[in-house]
Amino acid sequence: MKTSIRASLTLKEVAKHFKQWRSVKKQGERIPDHLWSEAVCLLRTYGVSQVSRSRRLSGADLNRRRVIREVVLSGQATAGG
Repeated sequence: MKTSIRASLTLKEVAKHFKQWRSVKKQGERIPDHLWSEAVCLLRTYGVSQVSRSRRLSGADLNRRRVIREVVLSGQATAGG
């Protein structure tokens, strides 16, 4: 299951994924949703500043993605139950 895999990711593993993507991305290309999801999942273990600095992300953007994910997940929980 993707959720359990993402929950076990480390800063180092996610850094590797970002590095691989950045090595092949085109100029101006946006960060893919799956990489944002990995970064947000790290927030369960690490702080926003630690994740954003180590992944070279905007802390504000990372926080915004976290909030969006929480809203979506809480909506799914409400709809499912």
